[in-house]
Amino acid sequence: MQSSVIRASRTLISDQGADADDAYTATADDEGGIIINAADDDTLVITLPSAVAGMCYTILSVEAQTVTVDVDASDQIMVYTNATGDSIDSAGAAGNMVKLCAADATEWYVMGAIGVWTDGD
Repeated sequence: MQSSVIRASRTLISDQGADADDAYTATADDEGGIIINAADDDTLVITLPSAVAGMCYTILSVEAQTVTVDVDASDQIMVYTNATGDSIDSAGAAGNMVKLCAADATEWYVMGAIGVWTDGD
């Protein structure tokens, strides 16, 4: 099954971004919306664009699947990871959510999370 990605209150992205590898690359158009996985049961990798101060993304897992949030190799998700380029992984439960905001051109901060999110690298 392919994933569907929905930007809440903006546009439905139906089966775009979910390829054979179950990967989705977020764009500037996704910023400020909610990226939601649907119709999938294996790992979904969401890659954020390079950090820009003030940019925010919210990822909500409505399916019981692991969601990996990856960042640019020069960016870091502060506190949750121990190195630049590291991703974070959800625990794989429906209802897991994370909101990430960029403080500058290299640092992402978790502004809120539901469920367990761990350093994936």
